[in-house]
Amino acid sequence: MPPDGSGRISRGHVTSVRTSLIWSAARNWGTRLGSVVVFIVVARVLPPSQLGLFATAATVIAVAELVAENGLGEAVVQAPELDERMLSAALIVNVLLGAAVAGVLLLAGPWLEAALDASGLGAILSVVVLVILLNAFSYVPQAYLRRRFEFRWLAFRALVATGVSGAVGIAMALSGFGVWSLVAQALLAALLNLVLIWRAKPWRPRLVAPTAAAPLFKVSGHIFGSKLVDFVANRGIELAIAAGAGPAALALWVMASRPWAVLMQLISAVTMDVALPSFARLASERDALLRAYYVSIQTTVAIGTPVFVLLAMVAPEVMAVLFGDNGRDGGFVLTLLSLLGAMQLLQYYNGTLLNALGLSHKSFRISLVKAAAISVALFVTFGQSLWNVALGFTVAQVLVTPLSFAIASRAVNYSISHLLRLIAPFLLAEAVACAAILLAREWGPHIDSALLRGLSLGVLGGVTYLAAAFLFNRHALMRIVSSIVSR
Repeated sequence: MPPDGSGRISRGHVTSVRTSLIWSAARNWGTRLGSVVVFIVVARVLPPSQLGLFATAATVIAVAELVAENGLGEAVVQAPELDERMLSAALIVNVLLGAAVAGVLLLAGPWLEAALDASGLGAILSVVVLVILLNAFSYVPQAYLRRRFEFRWLAFRALVATGVSGAVGIAMALSGFGVWSLVAQALLAALLNLVLIWRAKPWRPRLVAPTAAAPLFKVSGHIFGSKLVDFVANRGIELAIAAGAGPAALALWVMASRPWAVLMQLISAVTMDVALPSFARLASERDALLRAYYVSIQTTVAIGTPVFVLLAMVAPEVMAVLFGDNGRDGGFVLTLLSLLGAMQLLQYYNGTLLNALGLSHKSFRISLVKAAAISVALFVTFGQSLWNVALGFTVAQVLVTPLSFAIASRAVNYSISHLLRLIAPFLLAEAVACAAILLAREWGPHIDSALLRGLSLGVLGGVTYLAAAFLFNRHALMRIVSSIVSR
């Protein structure tokens, strides 16, 4: 339901967003948690070299999928007007691009294997390219269901696909199938997602000219460019590590980055999933849009960023508990990435806000600058230790953050000083929690068990944060908690 035109967010729209948020949370949290359970089990079974090999293949496939999807999904979500001819045309474009990309990747497999010095990569890619073809049929119907706020069915579909494919992957890994257990899991997940998305019968596709999707291309082009640049920036590091340090080092990076990535997806995917269509519906109501933006940022700083900060403080224990001896050396990487994640949560809202207002070209500029900074960092640190690569990767993104807020504030005319006043009490509370954990590490009793030590420090940090946040701005904290509980 659109806003009521009074400058306030209508009750019907709020109810729709709240319901969608719940089902979006179920979809994203369920699938991500299911995936991480599978990954943890497999990472404990597979040798680091095989885990790194599949991680290399997964990165290559993910880049190819971005090309196949080409931003049409987000364009479908945002389009002011949409009919079945446009949907069918967008689907045809995705399928044609998916087939072309899969064919190119199939031919390039042996060359990539030699270039990355990853023995066995070509064989894996020759099978995993099927994922691209299967997913090409799912992008547009999934986006259309998102547009219609049908997150309940999307949640059911994702949970079934994740649960079944994850169980098969674990069973195969424990049975000695090695890296092929991950390949089978990826294929089965894509197949189940395809079957279930069309089970919902979003519309009846028909054969039309691809040019019927032309109204979507302008927006999709900017979104695709932004996503591709952002993806290469964030995951290009995996290819750099694979080429410069080998699969074993990549395996350590993947293990350390997985908790960060999962948390980022759990928190940001839920909020962004609903924020984009919600912001888009409020695009013509600037006052209501700005209020929604301020509330979203403050809520995220109060609830989301403390999770990343606490994860950074207990990173060594998390790595030891999740991955055993294979992950003990990755604590420093997880610490860096967790602190980066706390900052990225806020930065993502700027891109979502710009996209919702049809200013995706500005979002693309931000991504382009970030990609350039990261590329320079990866070039400078290529072939160096994993610590240097991770540090360069993190610093490059931190340096770009002020630009993101500057561009968004100028485009939408929101007040950065007002935003800082809203979030400052919670940032200060997070700093107090960090200090409490550091003091406990230095002066507290020694606990041999990594699990008990991590839990103790985490509880200490969480309680300290809540107490400090209540002290610094109890009214805002209670309002945020009440808002979440009422959903």
